[in-house]
This record gives sequence, structure tokens and C-alpha cells, in this order.
Amino acid sequence: MFLRDGRYFLEQYIEQKGSDNSLYKELETTQKETFYIFKLELLTQWDGSSPCDNCDKIFTIDSVPVYLNDNNLYIAVFPIPNTNNHFVFREHAEFFSHDVPWYQNPTVLFILALTSCVIFVLCIAIYLPLRQLQKQTYNFQQVQMKFGDGKLAERANEKLPAPVGHLAKSFNKMANEIESRVIQSQIFAQAIPHEVRTPLSRIQLVNDLLRMKSQPTEAALHDDIDLYIEDINNLTTSIIMLSKLTSMESSFYETHRSNLNLSTFIPSRLAAHPYHNLTVSTQISEDIVVRCDSTMARLVVDNLIKNAIKYTHTSVKISLIDHDSHLELSVEDDGSGIPESKRKEIFMPFARLDKSRNSKTGGFGLGLAITHAAITRLEWAIDITHSDMNGANFTVIIPKSSNLD
Repeated sequence: MFLRDGRYFLEQYIEQKGSDNSLYKELETTQKETFYIFKLELLTQWDGSSPCDNCDKIFTIDSVPVYLNDNNLYIAVFPIPNTNNHFVFREHAEFFSHDVPWYQNPTVLFILALTSCVIFVLCIAIYLPLRQLQKQTYNFQQVQMKFGDGKLAERANEKLPAPVGHLAKSFNKMANEIESRVIQSQIFAQAIPHEVRTPLSRIQLVNDLLRMKSQPTEAALHDDIDLYIEDINNLTTSIIMLSKLTSMESSFYETHRSNLNLSTFIPSRLAAHPYHNLTVSTQISEDIVVRCDSTMARLVVDNLIKNAIKYTHTSVKISLIDHDSHLELSVEDDGSGIPESKRKEIFMPFARLDKSRNSKTGGFGLGLAITHAAITRLEWAIDITHSDMNGANFTVIIPKSSNLD
């Protein structure tokens, strides 16, 4: 193999000698040249002595002597035809030497550079599609979050490559179905109460006419009819209010924030609700002003006060405490309390519990549902615990971010 390589280089040298494109110009000029792992040299008038120091002749093949030096590298001397010169072909000692640091080895540096370029190109080829996929996924996630928050008109971009495009199409199909059903439910919830009020007004009119012609003994019956009509009116009003509160597309109940002094607002709302034969105590910090929607705040406070008065036995306690991180509004009663397993259920529309909150007090089960919807609009939070008064304790957490700077 070594001799065959040597003969190849010799033939190339002879063929290109004197040519303008010769690869061996340096050899012709300086008598020496290096080709990566081989070193070439021209000898004139060679006397047959060793071509290098510390090398021994090991054999001769076809008139070509081959030598081996101390580094176990081969050296061959080829006669150049029709001349007295000789062509010395040897392995490059520095290339094979382990003494050369890797960072100075041109072959190693070339391989490292080539490998780095390949890795860089591969990284770019992988990163760009992944980055694009990440961006598409993020946008799709934002649409899902907005849709989940109640913005039912939101739709994903379907003009995207798979798999995001397929997901977007499936999501939009589902969103269309959900939006259609929700709109139908909202139309039903708001249209039916309006339609009911017309016959109720007629019933009220007829009842008033009959009352004028009836006997005194029949007055209680007409009073009952008036109470039933009032109950149905209250029910329809509550249904419409809850429907609009829970609809994110409703502009009627959009929050309009203003400064509200809770320290005076809560006592004023308490005075608006009669609580005969009950003891109501308050513990309200002074000058607590928040920035919120006063209509939503009134719905929260009024319904919690009415709920406590309705279900308590003898006393109600209302407290407003200013903590470091939040405000805490608590409404407690000494009623029968709410079982822990039912504390999430009571915020559902038309939810009713056992005897303690059903047969004795009545009600339609919409007050706390309206309270929860208003609290959601205000971005507050509500929790139910057992009161020290042995009843229920409704605690509203108002973040300090809602407070004035």
C-alpha cells in the first residue's frame, strides 16, 4: 500500500512537471513538499546512503529501497526515469506523532469545524419548525383560554399545517356547537320570564277586580294570589339577572369601577333589610374604600345579608376586617349551618339543601348563585366555613389590588 501510494505520487509528479497547473511546483522549486500525511523530496546525485538520520534499510522491491526510522515510519526512494534524480516518499512524522496537540492538528480542526457546522445546521433545521409550532400552539392556547372565560365568539386559525390545523378545526367545530347551545339557553332563560310577566299582569288585574266584588271572608285568598304573583315576579327577575351575570357577552352587566366606601356602604345595605326579633352585630373597620362596581357589590352584600337573616335562629354578625394582603368581609349566622359536602352545591342555581334551608324558609335557590356570579365579575373570592356561632360563615376575600392606592 505504501509503495503503491509512492508510485502514484511519482507518476503524478512526472506527468505534471513543468505544467502551469502542477501541484508539485513547490517540490520543483524547494525540492520539498508536504501532502497531508506524506512528505515528498527530490534528491540529486543520490549516492545510495540513508535518506534520513536514524533510519535503517529494511528491504528493496523493484529497485526501490525502503527504510524505517525510529518513529516506525516508512521511507522509500524511487528513481526518476531518464534522470539522475530520485524521488523520496515518506510518511509525515508530525501528522502521525502524538506529540502534536489536537488543537494544532489541521485534520482534527477540520473535522471539528465540519462537525460543528453540521450540528449547527441540524439545530437550525430543528429549531425553526419547533419555534413555529410553539408559536402556533401558544396562539391556539390563548384562544382556548378566552373561550373558556366565556368569550364564545373566539375561534382558532384553521389555516395552519398539521397537527395544529387539525386541532383548530376540531376546536372550532366544538366551539360552534357550544356557542349555539349556550345562546339558545340564554335566549330561553331571558325570553321565558318576559313572556310570563304578561299573563301575570293580567292575573293581577283580574284578582284586583275580583277583590272589589268579593266578600271580606275571601280577602285572605286574594292576598295569597298576590303573594304567588310576587313570588313569580321575583323568580323571573332573579332568572334574568343570573342569566346576564353569567353571560360574558352581556354588556348590561359590564363592570364600571368607582370608589366605594365599604365602611358606610355595608351598614346602609343592612338597614334596607328588616330583621325583626333578630340581633345583628357589626364589626366594621373605618374608612375602607375599594374601587369596584357598586352594582355588583350591592348584589353580593344584599344577598349575603338576606341569606343570613333568612336562615339564622336568633343573631347575625357582619364583620369587615382590613388585613395586610386583603380585605375580609364575613357574614355569620347561628342557624343550622351548611354541611361541608354541600358548600359547593349551594352556589348552583335552584340548589336547595335539607329541611333547615327548605321547608321552613322557602326561596328559589338563586340568591347565592347570583352572589357567586357577581363575585366572579368583581374578581373577588368567597369561601364557606363553620361559624363560631354554630351556623354558616360566608367569607368574601377582596384583594388589596382592588383597594385604592
